[in-house]
Parts: sequence; structure tokens; C-alpha cells
Amino acid sequence: MTASYVVTKPGSDFKAAGPLPPMTSVTGPHYGRNINLAGPGLVSQRPFQRPAFRQSWSITG
Repeated sequence: MTASYVVTKPGSDFKAAGPLPPMTSVTGPHYGRNINLAGPGLVSQRPFQRPAFRQSWSITG
């Protein structure tokens, strides 16, 4: 599985996006990244997940 993120700050041009690398800890595997935000305020986040393997099928006949 691959995971990525998009973080925006309403009312500004700030946008951060990128992959979330896999990590491990005593509580188990997870995905994460430290992100520098453009000062204090509210932010909006959207995480995305994609399966590690995609199979496309085509039926012809």
C-alpha cells in the first residue's frame, strides 16, 4: 500500500503534499511524516491510500 497526503490552509496559498513513508513503533506499523506548517491557524488535511498491487483485467472476444 502507498499512502500520501495533501494539507492546505484555508485563506492562504499554503499547500503541502507528498508521500507518507511506512514506519514502525512499539504500537505497530503506521505511516507518518513531519510537516512544517505556515504558522498558527487551522489547516485542512486529505489522506490518500492506494493498494500496493493493481490488477487490470481486459476481456476480449
